[in-house]
Amino acid sequence: MILNKGGVLSVANGKKEQIIRTARRLFYEQGISTTSMDQIAEAVPVSKMTIYKYFGSKDGLIEQVVTAINEETHADFAQMMEQSNDAIELMHHLLRYQKMNDYSAEFINDLVNVYPEYTQQMIEYNEQKNMPLFEEMVFRGQQNGQIRKDISPHLLVLYLSSMKEFMAKPGRLEPFTNMNVLADQFISLLIHGISNTPFTTEPPKE
Repeated sequence: MILNKGGVLSVANGKKEQIIRTARRLFYEQGISTTSMDQIAEAVPVSKMTIYKYFGSKDGLIEQVVTAINEETHADFAQMMEQSNDAIELMHHLLRYQKMNDYSAEFINDLVNVYPEYTQQMIEYNEQKNMPLFEEMVFRGQQNGQIRKDISPHLLVLYLSSMKEFMAKPGRLEPFTNMNVLADQFISLLIHGISNTPFTTEPPKE
C-alpha cells in the first residue's frame, strides 16, 4: 500500500493522538511520576523510540497531555455556554462537569508538587480562555436583573473555581452518591445563602 504525503501525515497525527490519549489515561489512573515511558509504549502499543520521536522526552509528552486537557476543557466550556440560557444555568452545568472526577489523587499531587509549571499553565489557560467568557455571562445576568450588580463578576468566577477545585479533590465527596443533587445544593447556597433573614450590612447590636 502506498500512501501519499497527506496520508502519511494523517497516520502520523493519528498515532501521536493515540499516544497522548493513552498517556493521559495512565497519568489519571496512577499519577505522572509512577508512569514510565515503557508502560505508555506497551499500552498504546508502540515502540518507545516512536514516543521519543514525536515528543522528545517525557516532559514533552506531559506538556502535550496538559495542552489536550486545556483544549478539551475549553471546548466543553464553550458547549456549556451554548447550552445555557443564562448565568445561573451555566453555573449548574459547571458544577455538574464530571471530567475532573477522573483525576486521581496521585495525578493531582504530581501536578501540584512535582510539575508545578504545568499546574500554572492550566491556571493561566483557564484565566485567559474560560474566565472572560463566564464573566461576560455574569455581566449579562447583572444587566437583566438576575444577579446583583454589587457583586464583582471576577470575584464570583474565582469563588466558583474554588468550589469546583474542592469538589475535584479525591475523597472530599465520598459521602455523596448523587453529584447532581450535590451541585444543586452548592447552587442553592450560592444563590440563596444559609440565612432565612434578609441580609444587612449593619453590625449587630450590642
